[in-house]
Amino acid sequence: MSKESKMTREVYDAVLLTAGAVGISMASKKLLKEPLGTPENVKGMVKLAVSVSLSSLLVSYLKEKKYLPDDPFKT
Repeated sequence: MSKESKMTREVYDAVLLTAGAVGISMASKKLLKEPLGTPENVKGMVKLAVSVSLSSLLVSYLKEKKYLPDDPFKT
């Protein structure tokens, strides 16, 4: 794997994780009436860690079930 494709894949994974964390935070704000992800104090940092962890699990699950491509730039 070339250096460029490895870097592209890292960026793709980072975008997926960030989007997932934002989505989970928005859903929690709607459902629980409390946002996840404002690291102003220890409680906020823990919430952000939970949000990112759930995002990571979600992305992993979606890749495993083939809803997301492993390499989106593969031709």
